[in-house]
Amino acid sequence: MDARDFRQELRELINGHSLENESNTPDFVLANLLVRCLEAFDEAVVARLNHHYLKGRSCDSLTPSEALFGFAGWITTRKEQVVASSKDDAAVWARLIDEFCKANKLPEPRDNQPDFVMPSTDTERGGDA
Repeated sequence: MDARDFRQELRELINGHSLENESNTPDFVLANLLVRCLEAFDEAVVARLNHHYLKGRSCDSLTPSEALFGFAGWITTRKEQVVASSKDDAAVWARLIDEFCKANKLPEPRDNQPDFVMPSTDTERGGDA
């Protein structure tokens, strides 16, 4: 569901229960306020996590292995299900890795980064085996 659908359903729910009557505030204004409250809460949760878990430490000190384990843990906490194999599109993984790296203030990959990565020994190229 996209934000517009949610906002519209929330507006209809408010209107259906006449919740706008008490404050004489239009249902769309109340729906917008509630959506912004949810967005603010999301930001507060991230700030709380950063406060408790980072405790002022910079992610500049994150080692490559910590980043890999961190990404593995992070990916399993998401609602979005992702699949990875030689038969699946890697674009979603690239987007998620980029999101993780930006959230953790990790540097951009070097231009010659592929030269430093060992290929998988369990590689299937070109479709069905």
